[in-house]
Amino acid sequence: MTGATMADARRRAGRVGLRGWRRRRGLAGVWVIAAGPALLTMLCFAVEIGNLWLARGELETALEAAALAAVQEWQDTNSTSQARDFAVVYAAANTVAGSPVILNRNDGGGGVNDNFDCGGEIVLGEIRGAACDSFVFDANSSPVAAFGVQTRKVFEVTPVFQNLLGAPIGAFTVSAQVEAMCETPNGLPKLVRISQFLCN
Repeated sequence: MTGATMADARRRAGRVGLRGWRRRRGLAGVWVIAAGPALLTMLCFAVEIGNLWLARGELETALEAAALAAVQEWQDTNSTSQARDFAVVYAAANTVAGSPVILNRNDGGGGVNDNFDCGGEIVLGEIRGAACDSFVFDANSSPVAAFGVQTRKVFEVTPVFQNLLGAPIGAFTVSAQVEAMCETPNGLPKLVRISQFLCN
């Protein structure tokens, strides 16, 4: 094969390779365009999950502060009304997604601890039990061994991407529940996990 023929063969091979590369580059562009909406949706989904995770953590922090403050105040003053005041104030001092946490007092029900509803956002009662995993919260009993306060809340969180792809998304909800106790007399408030909840 002569030098000229070799050069022609190389040029032809180069043109064929260049055409193949251009075809592949065009195919990659099509894949990027096709996968773009799916990738964007996955990114939005990940951001929303992170937003909900953060909101739930903020809600738990607010409820913990409220329960700990309320149970300490209840032990110090023996006043269910003041304990509820403290729970409301300490919860409102915290925010979830920029909004203060407002708890319903759940009082006026009469009875030993003046709970209006067993499923209320602030429930006062006695906590019994010695082991970490077997505490009983009794909303029907006046505290003997330990004062107990339960705080709970369901909170609406506005999505970060309210109008994803033109479709409005409704609010998400996060919920949390916390129990705190103060042993009598003069115990320090602490968070506990209860195994049983008693309330009529």
